[in-house]
Amino acid sequence: MAEHTPTESTSEPAILASEEGSDADNLEHAGPGPSTAQSRTTAHLKTLGKGRACVKCRTRKMRCDGKRPTCASCLRQKRECIYEPERTRTQKLLDKITVLEKRLTELRLVGRPRGSISHQDPLSDDTPSLVSEGGAPSIVSPLPDSPLDPWLHNHLAFEDVDWSGEWWLHDSPSRPIQKYLIDTCLIQCRPRFYFHAGRFWNSMSEAYDGVRPLPGLLNAMYLLGCNTSNQPSLTEHEEYYLARTRRMQADSLSDPSVPLLQWMQASSLVATYLLRRGRLLEARQELSGTIQLVMGCGLHKIKSSVWQAPDPTIQQHVSSDSMLSPPKDNVELGERILLFWMVWYSDHVCALLSGLPPSNTLESETETVWPSQVEEYEQVGISNLTLLEIC
Repeated sequence: MAEHTPTESTSEPAILASEEGSDADNLEHAGPGPSTAQSRTTAHLKTLGKGRACVKCRTRKMRCDGKRPTCASCLRQKRECIYEPERTRTQKLLDKITVLEKRLTELRLVGRPRGSISHQDPLSDDTPSLVSEGGAPSIVSPLPDSPLDPWLHNHLAFEDVDWSGEWWLHDSPSRPIQKYLIDTCLIQCRPRFYFHAGRFWNSMSEAYDGVRPLPGLLNAMYLLGCNTSNQPSLTEHEEYYLARTRRMQADSLSDPSVPLLQWMQASSLVATYLLRRGRLLEARQELSGTIQLVMGCGLHKIKSSVWQAPDPTIQQHVSSDSMLSPPKDNVELGERILLFWMVWYSDHVCALLSGLPPSNTLESETETVWPSQVEEYEQVGISNLTLLEIC
């Protein structure tokens, strides 16, 4: 009696695609013989991960062994075998960020009180995303002109500024150069920025009698202005401004009266620059010190977006026990909220890109309300959403 020869070997265990259909479809084309039952059992024990089967098998809900470049089913039927590119862990995390952005937008719209002034939502579809079109985190993103920013409407064009001489060597560049670099920094770093443009420029005027900007903060803004200008004649000075900013930051810490909020703002800008340049370990080191100061100043525990005048009877006690004096109004409060979230955001972007874990303390102890655009703190109806309510 002639020996029966299987038309197809079944000694190799079959693997099911996660999108497969019924058992009858799964066993299609399986060869006869005693190994069929064993293959069926093995197939149910081993499954490809979601999206690992080839496109043809997934469309037809057929068994796919996941072999590349051609699976057994496509090879047998002599058809083109196509696999979708596998998404990396970073890409999957970026997808999650996009989903959370949309969820945040929904919650902000629902939570906005009736009668409040409506402004463009920082994370709406018309606003740059945390994730750029290329799939990488967008550390700074341009925002279209807004009527809330009259100070930025007179932004100088590069061609209108006199760049002659070694202007970068001066402690204080000419006013047009200052305006170009600072405005470029302010515009490109929106919407996740924490300066009120009008107040900042007022503090630069000669008639201003309040706390003036730290040299380290100004140079950090010059640094990012050069970096985001897309002008080769400016980007070549980045290393000079980075070194000078670091030196000024270190020197200012020896002054007990240093304005800590400005110091943290400058440090955050330096970290932003380092992240943009892909210098992840340097960025992590910069952020570590900033995070300690941010938490020491209690910026992770701001539970309301509405400023309240401090009680005169306890103001002296609070000032003596805190590294920061209470904010003077709602805009100053908003700048602190925005600074905290910029540091939080930079820390998580750094963790995402480097593979190192984010700060455990920031992760577990954050109670600060979700930020709005800095100009919105001049208005009413600010939301008090927190991170826990969003996630």
